[in-house]
Amino acid sequence: MKAVPSEAWRNEVFSSPERINVLKNGKSTTRHPVAVGWSGQITYANGGHERIAQLILEQLWAEGLVRRWKAQPFNLKEIGGPDAVPDLLAELESRALHVIQVKAKRFLTEEVTARFDLQRAFLEPKGFTFHIWTNADILSSQTSHTVNELERGRRYPASPEMIATIKAAAEKACTVGDLLAQFGWDDVLSAAAQLAFHFNITQPIHESTPLLRHHSSSHYAHLFTRGSATANWWETLAPSKV
Repeated sequence: MKAVPSEAWRNEVFSSPERINVLKNGKSTTRHPVAVGWSGQITYANGGHERIAQLILEQLWAEGLVRRWKAQPFNLKEIGGPDAVPDLLAELESRALHVIQVKAKRFLTEEVTARFDLQRAFLEPKGFTFHIWTNADILSSQTSHTVNELERGRRYPASPEMIATIKAAAEKACTVGDLLAQFGWDDVLSAAAQLAFHFNITQPIHESTPLLRHHSSSHYAHLFTRGSATANWWETLAPSKV
């Protein structure tokens, strides 16, 4: 049985241009560059909440849960749906596909919710799981602070020797504070960004944050849930043209 959606469709979408060019069409005051590790490219988030969503996916890519992700990935019209471009598409290592719409909670009006409901009703029978991430849940201020610090640690890395030293110390440490007492905030967060140790990125990071002995995707189960799929529907599609 073919993958649902098919491998050919996935590869086409992830290798094709973003359907909305935020760099050209977005406001300079609200667009934010984000490095995409799996592709080696730079994408642009349209607003602060979308940037945080992208940083979450980027960190989960680094940690091995997300296989690849893309902003403004495709228009639902390309597969027979309504005229709408999702904010994000994430393919997990399990191969499950997740469409994510990002919205500030105060802008999640009845009209917007109804539009998202139409998208969900179209996408979920086709093999996607549909999500709405807002600053009232997934994109909370606590999570935002954590992934911002990890992103800063990637941009300003400590030396390989320091990261190796922190990694060794983390094997005996119980909390982030145990490491901060020895090495300081910047180097510790840089080591965390380089996966020298793990903690739950959806929780606030501070001295009492516990280290994870056995890192597991189960800590992020609330971000992604599984949906149903219909295999033969995808076999009827002609290749999309961008």
